[in-house]
Amino acid sequence: MGERRVQLGRRVAERYRIPKVYETHEELCADPSIDAVVEITSDDMHAPIAIDVMNAGKHVYLEKAMATHLPDARTMVDTVDRNGLKLMIGYMKRYDPGIELAKSIIDKVRVSGELGDITHMRVHCFGGDWICNLGKPITTD
Repeated sequence: MGERRVQLGRRVAERYRIPKVYETHEELCADPSIDAVVEITSDDMHAPIAIDVMNAGKHVYLEKAMATHLPDARTMVDTVDRNGLKLMIGYMKRYDPGIELAKSIIDKVRVSGELGDITHMRVHCFGGDWICNLGKPITTD
């Protein structure tokens, strides 16, 4: 776990039994025991950190958006290809049970032709409780 807010990082690591805390992603990159990194940073940091991580020979999973500029995204793809690694851009709603149910209903309606040709669809997703009942928030002074 890399966390510039060291005290917070240690508290999170303690709660979830994470064995190591790094102050920088460079420290994490230097650890040969790490094979892959889940990058949870601001969108503008996705590219520079992911590129460093991949250049260190580690796979990367990050949440959308992949990058904030097309040249950064292209560099990320070049870096993953050059190093023979995996780079995955996640979107948490793709595997949400409600979304999967809606997709299965839409697939059935498309096959049956009940609604004719579907040419446009609009979806509204409501997030609900974003902390997913994880308990008390972790705070530091």
